[in-house]
Amino acid sequence: MYGIFRVKDDDSIIIDKDALLLIPEISKVSQKELKYIILVYDLYDSPLRKMPIDLRKQMAKRRVWGNIKRDVDKTQEMIKAIYAYQSICYDPVRESLDAFKSKINFINKKISDPDLNLKDGKDWVSQLEFYEAKIVSFEDEIKKEETVAEIKGKKTLGYLELWQRKQMQFRKIKDNEE
Repeated sequence: MYGIFRVKDDDSIIIDKDALLLIPEISKVSQKELKYIILVYDLYDSPLRKMPIDLRKQMAKRRVWGNIKRDVDKTQEMIKAIYAYQSICYDPVRESLDAFKSKINFINKKISDPDLNLKDGKDWVSQLEFYEAKIVSFEDEIKKEETVAEIKGKKTLGYLELWQRKQMQFRKIKDNEE
């Protein structure tokens, strides 16, 4: 368990007090919005973490609000809370894994096109094989990282220091993108 949040018996969520120091934006959203953020953006403890991001968003909306159509991640509070939450659980390997899963979904849609010609089909299959191989290597890297962390006693750094480092790395990369 990574440790950013805990789920109480009454199904409410508690964010670690040290994490709240780093991401005060999260305290401005409702419990339902917080559940949505965790289900979609927590790359360590979310039960949906192995799914592509688009599917995680759909399933999280359904799990939190049922069949009600909502544009939850469009308000300023949610945008800030999502950005803040992503910053403390940032991991470039897991982010790449997410991006590659999205590419695989896109390629699968292209391949299933009945009007696809043979040459394009071969190109798409070649790309699909590449992305699938990379996903396997990313998943192996994540498993190895988790095993090393367990062997070393969960983490050599405290959670607060670990989250601070991830947050600095995330902001450095995101600020360069803009």
